[in-house]
Amino acid sequence: MNRMFRSLVAIVVGVVATFTIIALVEGVSSRIFPLPPGTDLNNPAALRDAVSRVPTGAVVLLVLGWMLGTFVGAWLAARISGWAPVTHGMIVGSLFVLAMIANLIMIPHPGWVWAVTLPLLPTLAYFGALLAVPRVKASDVPTVSEMA
Repeated sequence: MNRMFRSLVAIVVGVVATFTIIALVEGVSSRIFPLPPGTDLNNPAALRDAVSRVPTGAVVLLVLGWMLGTFVGAWLAARISGWAPVTHGMIVGSLFVLAMIANLIMIPHPGWVWAVTLPLLPTLAYFGALLAVPRVKASDVPTVSEMA
């Protein structure tokens, strides 16, 4: 498979996985912590007002979903890419961080969400990608006498 095509597939799969995991966690969160009845999701002002009143547990669950999605999406992209795994994982992580920032700007969240997610999401993307890097077995490493 062509490297460029494989890179594109890796990034698309990573992004889709990230958003799928986040959507699943948000779906669970909305079942546990539903928005007030009658909230118009198409009205930005009504949505901002409803979100400002959700319990802290709902926001914690949301942030955990973002963290899990970012980690898994970066891992998948790195694993599928076949080359430069950390770069591919960080691309997925960066795309989600940009989407998350846009979300936080459009729908105000508590300040601690910014403080927690901005440093943690890129870190989780990095470690997710790093975890996908193939490990070398000790038996595959040449000894000094074999190298001479």
